[in-house]
Order: sequence, then structure tokens, then C-alpha cells
Amino acid sequence: MEPYIWDSLKEICEREGLTLNDI
Repeated sequence: MEPYIWDSLKEICEREGLTLNDI
């Protein structure tokens, strides 16, 4: 996966109060 996409996903997760493990 492209790094900038992954960074965006992490930012969204942080905003939603989640971690990558919750996906």
C-alpha cells in the first residue's frame, strides 16, 4: 500500500478514537 494512503488511514483512526487494531 502506498505510504500516504496509510498515513491518511492512521489520521482518520486517531480522529475517530480508534487504533489500527480496531479496523
